[in-house]
Amino acid sequence: MTEIQQKAALNQKQALFDLGYLTQTGQGVEQDLPKAIELYKKASALGHRSANHNLGLIYFYGKGVKQDYLESAKWFKIAAERDVTDAQRNLLKLYYRHLIPRDEKYIEQLLKQLANKGNDEDIYALAQYYYFEREDIASAEPYYLILAEKGNTKVFNRLGSIYFKGDGDKRNYAEAYKWFKKSAENGDRDGQYLTGMMLMGNFGISEDKQTAIYWLKAAAKQGQTKASEYLDLMYKQ
Repeated sequence: MTEIQQKAALNQKQALFDLGYLTQTGQGVEQDLPKAIELYKKASALGHRSANHNLGLIYFYGKGVKQDYLESAKWFKIAAERDVTDAQRNLLKLYYRHLIPRDEKYIEQLLKQLANKGNDEDIYALAQYYYFEREDIASAEPYYLILAEKGNTKVFNRLGSIYFKGDGDKRNYAEAYKWFKKSAENGDRDGQYLTGMMLMGNFGISEDKQTAIYWLKAAAKQGQTKASEYLDLMYKQ
């Protein structure tokens, strides 16, 4: 009997998990998925976080067992509640792919837990959830701002749009221009087009047609259709 097997026999949770993994994969011991599942469940009962995630993966992929998304979700949820990041993300995948019934309150909770860990993609996912799925612009805005202030360029136009349209009682042309211009300076063709259009006047920004044309040409050069059409119309007049 190996040291891991001896410790597992004494119900040490890490040993149970390790032996479960070895038994699942057939490393150094005979591959036996039902036994691996049993070992993972014992480790889970003793509080091992990753055991739950591995169980969730087993039922998610259905290799060696019947694929069961609800059973997968059950184990992912236990792991998620123990703050296993991968389990939180995998549980969200089950919801987003409509593989289990949606629970909006819990989806929001998971997204917040992930966003609070500081990963840009998770913060972006929460912002997008509020903006598109909940149509709650006021809740989305601060998360877009967090990303923008960290230099995440893909949210510049979104912030510009929020302030330009006045979503969530936030109409502010000066702020809209600030973010569109940041986007333009970063080489985004839509940001260049929108910056140019705002500089043409009537938006509370000092009119500067020369600079406006510069940005519109830059956008058109990158294939921004609206910029090309506007320039064509302007030169025909």
